[in-house]
Amino acid sequence: MFQNIFPERQIFFRSKGEVRFVRLSPAIQTGIASCLIVICLWTLGTSYAFLAGDSRLAARQQKLSYAAHEMDALLVELERLQTQALLRAERLESRQKLLERIGGETDEGELVPVYLSPDNMEDDVADESRAVKEDKGKEAFLHISGRDLRIAGTERPVSLGSIIGVNKAMADSVPDAVKVQQRTNKVLERLSRIEQIQEKTARILIDKEREKIGSHQAVVERLGLSLDQWASLTGNASVSMGGPLMNVDAAFASGTFHTLSELANDLDSYKLILSSIPSRIPADNYYISSNFGKRKDPFRKSWATHSGVDMAGWTGEPILAAGSGRVVKSGRAPAYGLMIELDHGNGFRTRYGHMKRLSVKVGDTVDRGQKIGEMGTTGRSTGTHLHWEVRLNGELVDPLPFIKAAEDVYTLQQGGQEKG
Repeated sequence: MFQNIFPERQIFFRSKGEVRFVRLSPAIQTGIASCLIVICLWTLGTSYAFLAGDSRLAARQQKLSYAAHEMDALLVELERLQTQALLRAERLESRQKLLERIGGETDEGELVPVYLSPDNMEDDVADESRAVKEDKGKEAFLHISGRDLRIAGTERPVSLGSIIGVNKAMADSVPDAVKVQQRTNKVLERLSRIEQIQEKTARILIDKEREKIGSHQAVVERLGLSLDQWASLTGNASVSMGGPLMNVDAAFASGTFHTLSELANDLDSYKLILSSIPSRIPADNYYISSNFGKRKDPFRKSWATHSGVDMAGWTGEPILAAGSGRVVKSGRAPAYGLMIELDHGNGFRTRYGHMKRLSVKVGDTVDRGQKIGEMGTTGRSTGTHLHWEVRLNGELVDPLPFIKAAEDVYTLQQGGQEKG
């Protein structure tokens, strides 16, 4: 069969009248045929591979296109979630500032904690929190100032990502859709837990603010001031005000924090007025020889109105400023003799009459308890005593309740609680 397929062949060539031939042996023919077969097989294989690869490339390109579309959707969703997380973090920051302003210190002088449990934090933050508890003997709490978060008792700032569980490795990688969804959900969950903690803290502070306001309002009754007078002083009545309109985050200015903010503003007003209330008895050694109100005039022996209280004592007894303020009158005045008048602010003024000697002049600034003169009997007086008056917005009020409540008022001025 081999001889029949590949017999010896001769190929003749004629050129210029000469004939030549080339002898093709069976072995040469076999080699040529083998080469042709290999070339054909290679061509078929290459063509098939090209066609198959083109279809795979098309499928891969389709997958890449789909993946690119999904990635774009993920990026949009991730950006939305990041924006939402940032807004919530800014809300947390605003709320934290309010919490720190209102409850910045407890009665023991320690910061009010915003508690974080270790399972809400990354391992390094949890370890740091535990170390704080062991070393300082305190609960771990969070400070938020701008974008800088700190765990109490440490110097190293903690990133928001560490608190909510986003580490650098995750930030540098591109996770799949499931991981992105899971992680972002955890981020928002942890922000929600911190918000819940702040809500609980705010409710606690609301009770404390109401208790403090109650203590300050009790001063109204103790001092015999009318509620209308107090309302006008604290700004609850019609007062002059203005300024540009600036919107407040509805989520921040509603519910618990809205109530807390209003109570804080009310308490600030009470504290401002309280700081001006005379809280120092103007003499250390005295006895009340005449009260405020109607009495028989010592000279005419007829009924008249006494504008203050008479505090009898000994000549030269130091007369002390009942509160910090500015000297608006200093000198001799009809009926008062040598007299000093102090302006304590917010409508409160006190007068000191019948003094033997004056130690301050008009325009001087005095501190609570500072000596301003000496007890005497100048002016319309029957003996050595201090005539002391308290005025509120120009109206006379009974000074005796101010004497009785002086210690409690001063305690409130110092940031403590009024005694029951």
